[in-house]
Amino acid sequence: MGFLLFGIGCYTSTMSYHVIGHIWAVLKNLITLLFVFALFDYASNPFETIVFASLLMIYLQIASFMTTWGKGTMEMTFATADEFIQIKRLLPNYKEELRKGDEENLKQAKEQTKYIHVRYWINAGFMSIFWIIALYNLVFAIW
Repeated sequence: MGFLLFGIGCYTSTMSYHVIGHIWAVLKNLITLLFVFALFDYASNPFETIVFASLLMIYLQIASFMTTWGKGTMEMTFATADEFIQIKRLLPNYKEELRKGDEENLKQAKEQTKYIHVRYWINAGFMSIFWIIALYNLVFAIW
């Protein structure tokens, strides 16, 4: 029941929220997998199969670009923040307490986003399966 109240702020366990998020990512990808199988089952001639496979590959290219770009941007942001902490350390009036606070904030942000990596790899695994299905259908529709 707690996951229904998350938007209101009544949710207490962030760990179970992340687990529910991972389960949702798997279920969403399994539903998409069923949709892909149904789509290729619906194709009645090689031309439709080629069109469906091409459209699926275009979708996968866009989706994989966006997720990889987002993950790369997040990692670049953390690397840049770490570099700024190193630069600020060289300033003469920079206090040690501020450095510890900055490093703690960066560590906390990394801890909060570590679950995004798991979801990224879940989606990447399913996208690989979708690519294999699209290529398989495309090759056998051409032959």
